[in-house]
Amino acid sequence: MPAESYHLNLGESALIMREGSIHILGIGSCIGLFLHDRVAAIAAACHVVYPHHTDPKLPCSNANMAVEVLISQLIASGAKVRRLQAHIIGGANLLSLRHDNIGQENTQKVESKLKEYGITIVTKEVGDKVGRSASFFLPSGQLQFRTLRANR
Repeated sequence: MPAESYHLNLGESALIMREGSIHILGIGSCIGLFLHDRVAAIAAACHVVYPHHTDPKLPCSNANMAVEVLISQLIASGAKVRRLQAHIIGGANLLSLRHDNIGQENTQKVESKLKEYGITIVTKEVGDKVGRSASFFLPSGQLQFRTLRANR
């Protein structure tokens, strides 16, 4: 059976077990959140869009809800919260016309929620004025990301 591979759009989530990959492309002020239990060989990810607003059809669109949704999915599949590790990618300040920094707010909300659960952040590639793309792979537990710099 071929390994599962998911490409997440805004507000979407996915879970993989034993073997597979999850990809989030074009992450700007959003957060690519990946949670992984190495012992259970389970990972889940979501493409977080907003620090506050939630689209009822896409609960992972909100930073607080995204962490809750992923943890629930992972526990239901056999993961243990105490073994979870997090990778957060994105949180850029790309909307220079706005006075607020949605990327920074997204980052702070996700980090705060992970801290509530005692989840260690092992990769944190956030901020700046650049976009990013990220991919997570099982069984290796490897995260790959790249920075997308604008031509000047």
